Amino acid sequence: MKALRISPRGDVTEVDLPTSQSGEFIDALRTLITATTIEALALTTRWDAWLDEDGCANAQPLNTYATALASQYGISAALRGTVVITGADRETGYAAALTPEQITAIRQRVISPSKTSP
Repeated sequence: MKALRISPRGDVTEVDLPTSQSGEFIDALRTLITATTIEALALTTRWDAWLDEDGCANAQPLNTYATALASQYGISAALRGTVVITGADRETGYAAALTPEQITAIRQRVISPSKTSP
């Protein structure tokens, strides 16, 4: 399944995650995020952000790019470390693949934090 990885440096890369919602999906996320415990944060009704649940305690750097993206949707939390954005299927409760249109939209919204202030 297509997803986007946002590094704390602002690198946005398309990644493929296993489509099964079993341990393979979670293991792949743990590897991408470099975390033992992960959490999902609902960005919108169609997108989830996955990140290190213990990012602060693990001294993960502030991801100003993912934080700026989340703030565009009313989320005021500081996101730390690498963040992976997936689609969200609210009916099943599982992650879903991002469409090419969603990938483009998210890439356009991941802007340098310095560009968000006047």
